[in-house]
Amino acid sequence: MLLMLFGTKDQRRAEATGRFICPKCGVESDYEVSSLREWFTLFFIPILPTANDERRDYLVECRTCNSTYDIEVLKGTRELPP
Repeated sequence: MLLMLFGTKDQRRAEATGRFICPKCGVESDYEVSSLREWFTLFFIPILPTANDERRDYLVECRTCNSTYDIEVLKGTRELPP
């Protein structure tokens, strides 16, 4: 039996929400901006981040179709009113 004592794991945290027109489903929908950060784990428990805060990855997820996009999808678009 092989037991993994250490490894890495991505943790996701919601950073912002809003409304936009999704490129995939083409409708006005809610989105959530999440940050991804990799952590060093010991016995599956996150212990230390593997990089500093500037190395976080950000993604945008459409709440209608659950598609994910790079944060660039929000540039050049205006915030839609609620």
